[in-house]
Amino acid sequence: MPQAQKSRPKPGTDPPPAAAAPGPPSRGLRLLGMALPALLSLGIAALFLRTELHELGRPGFPMDDPYIHLQFARNLATGHGLSYNPGEPTPGATSPLWVVLLAAGFVAHIPGEWLALALGALAGAAAAALAFDVGLAAGLSWPMALLAGLATAASGRFQWAGLSGMETCLAAAVSLLLIRMLQRGSVVPRRALLLGAVAGLCVGARPEMALLAFAGLALIALEPGLTSKKLPSAASYLAGFAALTLPYIIFCLATTGRPLPNTFYAKSLLPALDDATSLATLRRVYLPQMWTWMWRDNAAVSLLAPLGLVTWTLARGRRASGLVAWWPILFWGYALALYPRHFSASRYTIPLIPMQCLLAAGAADWAARRAKAPSTRAAVSAALALAFVPGGVRGVLGARDMYLIHVDNILDMQVKMSEWVRGHLPAGARVATNDVGAITYFGGRYCIDTEGLVAPRLISMELESRAENPRPGRDTILARYFSEVRPDYCILFPSWYPALVRQPWLERVYSIDRPNYTGGDSHFVVYRVVNPPWGAAR
Repeated sequence: MPQAQKSRPKPGTDPPPAAAAPGPPSRGLRLLGMALPALLSLGIAALFLRTELHELGRPGFPMDDPYIHLQFARNLATGHGLSYNPGEPTPGATSPLWVVLLAAGFVAHIPGEWLALALGALAGAAAAALAFDVGLAAGLSWPMALLAGLATAASGRFQWAGLSGMETCLAAAVSLLLIRMLQRGSVVPRRALLLGAVAGLCVGARPEMALLAFAGLALIALEPGLTSKKLPSAASYLAGFAALTLPYIIFCLATTGRPLPNTFYAKSLLPALDDATSLATLRRVYLPQMWTWMWRDNAAVSLLAPLGLVTWTLARGRRASGLVAWWPILFWGYALALYPRHFSASRYTIPLIPMQCLLAAGAADWAARRAKAPSTRAAVSAALALAFVPGGVRGVLGARDMYLIHVDNILDMQVKMSEWVRGHLPAGARVATNDVGAITYFGGRYCIDTEGLVAPRLISMELESRAENPRPGRDTILARYFSEVRPDYCILFPSWYPALVRQPWLERVYSIDRPNYTGGDSHFVVYRVVNPPWGAAR
């Protein structure tokens, strides 16, 4: 009888686990490997929440931005479309997918804060489970794939993000889902349509994930074999991608004349123009600061991930699993090119944490396989796995403390200010503020945004001013903006607008003064507009 041929993986797929393993894990082992990280993630999230409720007495968020999403979601659920002030559509949501999910919860009458917390915790658990599954499909041994999932779940900053009320863990989960689907083998046109739709969900979660989406397209185009199906598959992928991304781009164009959300211009483009002279410094320190955040998350991950980046790229760089390494590289390149900065616990880099854990586990797996004797290999694997434990415990405890401090800060400043607004300002008052989230969501007054997140007209004025003067005075632009929108009250951090708050037509009527650990000033001040230069206030 002819000798049986060894089975080969399909083109573009990843190899099976190491030869040291008896074979691909059973379905039960695979499900166990996904369940353990998910349960650990949910358990840590429950610990954070229990401590929060015990010490602070109510749920909250470690930043003001989640209330922006909740305001959009509530308006969408109540028939006002994507608007911040009802009846005024604006593309102020960086994550339209997150807004849609929150809006669905509002329709089901789920309280907004608990809804955002639950969705974030579930997304974090899904990301931890998918980290295991991606690692296993990439060829890691079962224990090392499990290590990647558990390290993701036990990343304190990842837990901070899951309970931040933001889309961060959702973005991580959908990016891992896209990679896992690409790992499943050759892409035919019908399947490519679904992959493109998932890539569109990635962009709906975080706009910079367009880089990952197009990396997936490149993978399809470069896949060996199936030459006759490459063009139809690529076209199907683009069709699915466009179906989920074009509607929001069209909405942005229709409402502002620009293709991207207000937040891109307010948080990236305009700050980059303002900080042009310091960009070189920001670029020089960006990656070292990135490594510092990794060290805070887990020392073992920070030490092994750089090695893993090399070994993973060399071993898997031309296959679907290579995206685990290519996606962080693409993100860091994008950040360095545009506006490299870390703030709010470097929250924009948090979706990369599962990739970093996978790279670290990959390095550990690579090191263990260098040992020839099975007993030595097992000992090396166990030692490397145990090295993750102290960093994970330290990271979780540190992030829990940071989370409580930040939540308390927001409750004691922005939420407290919103309660004062609701109790002291007329129902028809027009309120200009630099922190639009809780003040609008709870305060219930007309919002005039002084930072441009939900105010496309202010973005237009700033771009027009820079065409005339590369460094226009921000306070001068705001004074012109106020002459159009005519606020009745301003609620500002005075240090952000030093010239504006000295104007005689701003009368100080209330303030909250406390140390601010979430960014901004320690003084939050309410000013009444009295005899403004543009005429009587409304």
